[in-house]
Amino acid sequence: MNSRVDSKMNHGFYHHIDDDKHLIITTCISVETTEEDMIKALAYYQEHIQNQPDYINYNEVLILPEATDIDLTFSGVKKLAKLAIKSDREDPNRKLALLMQSNLGYSLAKMYQVYRNLIKRSGKQIRVYKQVKSALDWARKTD
Repeated sequence: MNSRVDSKMNHGFYHHIDDDKHLIITTCISVETTEEDMIKALAYYQEHIQNQPDYINYNEVLILPEATDIDLTFSGVKKLAKLAIKSDREDPNRKLALLMQSNLGYSLAKMYQVYRNLIKRSGKQIRVYKQVKSALDWARKTD
C-alpha cells in the first residue's frame, strides 16, 4: 500500500492520505472540539492538504468518534459549509463521507449535508454514516 500520513496536529485532527485508494481520512483525536477548532482545522486542511495538486481529486472521510464532545451551533454548521464550498471543484463525482458515531454528531452532520446540498455551488456528494465500514466503502467506490 502506498500511503502517506500528514502527522501535523491540525487543531485536534489527524490526516491519513491513501494514494492507492485516492482517499484522505481525517480523524478528530481531541476529546473536546469547538466550533473555532473545526473552522481553523478546515481552513488548514484546505490550504495544506485538500487543494494540493496531488490530492485535488481524492475522496474524503471525516471521522468524529463517539467520545468526542462537539461544541457546535447551527450557525457554526453554516459557517463550516460556506468555508468548505470555497474549495469545492465542479467535479460531481468527488465524495465526502461524514462518520459521526454519537447521536449529536450524526444530527449535526445531517444538518451540514442538507445545508451543503441547498447551496448551488456545492460540488461534492456528501453522505453521513455511523459505521466505519459503510463510510469507507462508499468513499472508496468510484461511480
